[in-house]
Amino acid sequence: MDLMGSTTSGRLRAAFVNAAYRAVDLSGLNRLMAGYSKRSLRILVYHGICRDEECREAWVPPSFVSYREFAFQMQYLRSRFRVTSLRAALEGLRTHGSFEPGAAAVTFDDGYENNLSIALPVLKQYAIPATIFVCTRWVAEGELFPHDKVRLLRLWCPEEASPLTAPHSRAHKDLPIQVVLQELDRLWPKYRHRLTGAQREALRPMSWEQIRSVDASLIEIGAHTHQHAILAHERDGARQEEIMTSVTLIRQNLGVPAPLFAYPNGMEGDFDERDKALLSSAGCLSAVSGIYGWNSAGTTDPLALRRIGIGLGHTPARFAAQVSGVRRLVSWL
Repeated sequence: MDLMGSTTSGRLRAAFVNAAYRAVDLSGLNRLMAGYSKRSLRILVYHGICRDEECREAWVPPSFVSYREFAFQMQYLRSRFRVTSLRAALEGLRTHGSFEPGAAAVTFDDGYENNLSIALPVLKQYAIPATIFVCTRWVAEGELFPHDKVRLLRLWCPEEASPLTAPHSRAHKDLPIQVVLQELDRLWPKYRHRLTGAQREALRPMSWEQIRSVDASLIEIGAHTHQHAILAHERDGARQEEIMTSVTLIRQNLGVPAPLFAYPNGMEGDFDERDKALLSSAGCLSAVSGIYGWNSAGTTDPLALRRIGIGLGHTPARFAAQVSGVRRLVSWL
């Protein structure tokens, strides 16, 4: 099939899937499924929130959602589930041996400033607490996250002889973080002049000063390593430093004695028992992964909690199917 035919086929399939999700929502199956799995904790994971007019820009990460999408999703979550903070849900599990009926928690990874400037007013509107897992080096320095620099460089200079800019390359996810940063030190100065004000505003990390000004009863800050290192690719000493530095800096800056933790990328193979042992020794009682799924009492590993990733393209019907469990049921069938 030629490119145009493939594109048309993809659009038709997406339209069909969205229509199916809308029909499911109208049928009441989403509400039924949500009640069926009411003793499970759903943890949603977001990254960034972009302005509505930017959501179709090529430079916007697919892990972002638009303001309009996010506002609908928080309204839907508040209307259908018992929304709680991640820490409160986990403390309830330790105390009572089960999650609250219909429990759901909202988390963000990386520490984008737009979590505060765009997402926070929506969270306040619906009284939804959230946990934001930050990479402490970039919060302190204000530099764009390495993965965002890689994405921009692929748009700006795909012809560069670099493992980072090759089409569909996973190099920035498969290499130690110091190797990635060294290559970025070589490339970024040559092309950073192309960074627009809108891109900088949308992709910049939050600062410690901004974090300290946020209502701690609504927003909790957790650790996400120091430099966004995918731990499985690091030597033991480096992975220990990534974990301990991030946890220590959060304690020092915010006075949080036992920070929650999120594994960068966090899929199967991105972390292992060594990392869990390091977190336990650092006083971290719980950690979240990027592995898709729900968390149930008795089967939940508190140091490898599953989450539901939300990104661009989650139409209202698709989002409803995702958080209710209908999409998981369809995938299983």
